Order: sequence, then structure tokens, then C-alpha cells
Amino acid sequence: MEILNYKINYEYDSDLYTVTAKTNKGRTFTYTFSENHTLKEIRYTLEEIAKQLDI
Repeated sequence: MEILNYKINYEYDSDLYTVTAKTNKGRTFTYTFSENHTLKEIRYTLEEIAKQLDI
């Protein structure tokens, strides 16, 4: 999996982050999450999404 891009949407009460990534087989996907998650959680989730898309 490769991270291609990210975007931060600043809101009054919380920020939203959107990551665009590419799977090992070249499929592009996006994932949006709040600031309440750790980087480890986000990495794990992105890797799981990429695995499912490559099946």
C-alpha cells in the first residue's frame, strides 16, 4: 500500500482527515477519519482496507 495524498478539513469542533492511498494491485481508495484516532489505528485500518480491495 502507498499513501498518495492527504487532506485536512478544519471544523469548529473537530478536524477530519482524508487519506488517498493505492493498494499493491494499483486500486485507489480514500479513507476519512477524525482526530480521535492514533496513527497506529489509522495505519492498521488502511492496511486492512487495501488487503480487502486486493482480494
